[in-house]
Amino acid sequence: MNNKTNRIIGGLIVLTGVVALLVNTNVLHGLEELVGGVLLLAGALFFFSLYHKDRSRWWPLLPGAILAVLGIGVICENYVPVAADLLGAGVMYTIFAVFAFISARNRASWWAVIPAGICFTLGTVALVDSFNWLDSELNGVIFFLGLGLTFLYLWSLRNEVAAVSWAIWPAGVLLAVGTLVYVNEVDWLRDEFIFPFIIIVIGVIIIVNGARKKK
Repeated sequence: MNNKTNRIIGGLIVLTGVVALLVNTNVLHGLEELVGGVLLLAGALFFFSLYHKDRSRWWPLLPGAILAVLGIGVICENYVPVAADLLGAGVMYTIFAVFAFISARNRASWWAVIPAGICFTLGTVALVDSFNWLDSELNGVIFFLGLGLTFLYLWSLRNEVAAVSWAIWPAGVLLAVGTLVYVNEVDWLRDEFIFPFIIIVIGVIIIVNGARKKK
């Protein structure tokens, strides 16, 4: 790190210590959340500035985006009643956006599709659970279907990225598991049919994959 970066980090640490002292001495009584949110936003700006200086390094985007969402969430908690419920989903969606950006910017970074899909799925589960939009037993369905669709999307990039043809296998398995969890929850499928159903799905995947290779 250069001298300017060291000064910024040192300044943020000193500022954090001063704020902690003021909070502990009740000088900032009632303003703790606001000050904490501002400090988080200041940290986010620092990481964004690192990315702005060298855009070939993507990693500062991740802590920067997370700190920005946390800072906004902490500030809004006092003014928006649902802010606390949305914070978990907001963090997950933010991480999703960072990895989606990395993947879209450079197809060689195809691996970023996987954490992007995982975070989007977890964010959706958190959002649905926070507002009780679905029965909690169906959260597993969202999770497996979300992961399955992630790998299915990755497989759809096979014409652009040669190394992702394998993604059809986890996609098929995860989508099958998600479907089974769903039909099990709604009692559409008896237990003795589950194993044959999985075998059939795997067989279909093999047939489709073989037909694609012949083309």
